[in-house]
Amino acid sequence: MNLRKFSKTFATAMLFCMGFIFCATAEDAFRDKLINLGTAGEGGVFYTLGQEICAEVNEFREKSLIRCVTQATGGIDYNIQAVSSGQLQVAFSFSATTKYPFPENIIKLMNLYDAPIVMIVKNGSGISAPDQLRGKRINIGEPSSAKRRIINIVLENSGVSTSELIKIPPMETPASVQAFCNNELDAVIEALPIPNNYYNKLIKECGGAFIGFSNQFIDAAMSAEPRLEKQQINLEKFGLGSERNYQTVGQSVVLITSSNVDKEAIRRLAVNATTAMKKISKSQLFLTYWNQDYAFKKSGTLPAITKPTELSREK
Repeated sequence: MNLRKFSKTFATAMLFCMGFIFCATAEDAFRDKLINLGTAGEGGVFYTLGQEICAEVNEFREKSLIRCVTQATGGIDYNIQAVSSGQLQVAFSFSATTKYPFPENIIKLMNLYDAPIVMIVKNGSGISAPDQLRGKRINIGEPSSAKRRIINIVLENSGVSTSELIKIPPMETPASVQAFCNNELDAVIEALPIPNNYYNKLIKECGGAFIGFSNQFIDAAMSAEPRLEKQQINLEKFGLGSERNYQTVGQSVVLITSSNVDKEAIRRLAVNATTAMKKISKSQLFLTYWNQDYAFKKSGTLPAITKPTELSREK
């Protein structure tokens, strides 16, 4: 090979290699993009659901280049600050009952399920409204807990003070349900998805009944906390009562992210998380009515990502 032919061949090879290196570098810069998903304490609903979402997202890791890792955290308020500061890329959150307002860079990634506020008392207890809870035994939760914020919404907008209740040691939801069944509590106030095994037990096994909220209460609650939404439940549909239009206020459990996170990473995660939720919803009772339209429905005050249309695993 003469010098001119060798030079031409070498130059062509170098151009090819440079193009290959550029493409490989661009691909490698995105490869195995790590998404830390903040949940709450280990053993809780958020932690378990987060593990299931990450497991399904990682099924498409080779094509989407997204890797999801579940992180146990100190809870919702921690999650919001950690996402805002960049310690977490995605996390579970409530849409309303947070300790502080959402930082400006927080964005809603996806709706997971509604959490309506409900009040359950024993049939024949004589309690027909939340303003009749004075002198009753209620689990109000720890002072800084999300449960306490939900209790406060009910009490404060009904003119009842926690000091007017019989003091009960704070307990988690499973213990609270059992205490109600053991006649150790007069009422249970929760914000859980419907259908739910806890409500099935309270109503079907332990003689509980849903107590409705007046329009006056709903208006007062939404005025005090504008991030709450009016929610309507067909209790008859779930075998939890005769009411078809049980009206209350509530919020959504959502996944949040930050405007500082790579937009393509979030788009790919959203697509694969949607696939994950479709599968998970078939085995989880409280996700029975989850669907993609609900997932990306714009509601509340949080800005939201655009519903993704292109399947990242096909890229």
